[in-house]
Amino acid sequence: MTTIDAISALQAHQGAIADFDVCGNKLITCGYSPRMGNLTGDRFLMVYDLRTLRPMPLVPLPIAPSFCRFLPSYSDNRIMVSSQAGELIVMDLNDQTGQQIPIQLDTNGCAIFSLDISPSRQCIAFGDQTGK
Repeated sequence: MTTIDAISALQAHQGAIADFDVCGNKLITCGYSPRMGNLTGDRFLMVYDLRTLRPMPLVPLPIAPSFCRFLPSYSDNRIMVSSQAGELIVMDLNDQTGQQIPIQLDTNGCAIFSLDISPSRQCIAFGDQTGK
């Protein structure tokens, strides 16, 4: 294909998408929805099967994630989510209990603005509002 036209569109969140990641045939997104006139972080992840372009069951979370990443070195279903407040959860997509307990990162009161995993999958990096 030599065109940049959209092939398909997915309705992920009612508001903006905060982050997304793709691993194999799965797409995960975290985002926002309007509530009482303001955009509020959704306390769930949307998961899509890219082969059929259909949504899979929502993944409930105890936090409103701003970042989501697959951890494929463990399995295609292992993911990591984080909020801007520094709450981190590593979980399996098949665990639909919503009973995950977040790990609180020591951010010294600063908001998390970025998150990524090294290509070797040996390191997780966080960037905060101070640039550290």
